Amino acid sequence: MSRRWTEEDDIYLEYFIFSKDSKFEVAAEFLGRSLNATITRAAIIRKKREEYYICRKWTEEEDNYIKSNYKLWTYKLIAKRLNRSCKAVSDRACFLGLKKNNSLVALDGEIRKMADEGIYAGDIARKLQLDYETLRGYLRKHNISYQVMPQQESLEKARAKSPMNMYKFRW
Repeated sequence: MSRRWTEEDDIYLEYFIFSKDSKFEVAAEFLGRSLNATITRAAIIRKKREEYYICRKWTEEEDNYIKSNYKLWTYKLIAKRLNRSCKAVSDRACFLGLKKNNSLVALDGEIRKMADEGIYAGDIARKLQLDYETLRGYLRKHNISYQVMPQQESLEKARAKSPMNMYKFRW
């Protein structure tokens, strides 16, 4: 049978949420509760406060981390590294004035030039650090003809980069 949450447990959990403790496992162990029970109770405490919503304050260090990595990594990965929710990281990036997607219109000249040179769409996406599907959508929308790498060539490239290749295995 599970024991009831005490006022002291709730006070510790509130402190835990406000402090920089990074893992719920620490709080669960301290309280002698399961991880799921601790997370669930924290969610209940956060929501039941009418005057404010309890959440950990953003630090300057976290803001700098988001600023330096938001274009390189997904919000999901950043959230995992910061022990935050994906939505929290996304909202914080928006608050900081950061935009995830590059304006393809600004890159239009470069995209058209590379496409005219016969560079494959995948290579264009890599060179401009764009998502491949986003680039393909842009190319289609603006009627820009592009080349897709033939499957055989794509396989050969992938195999050349494969760690198995260094052992000279036969495919």
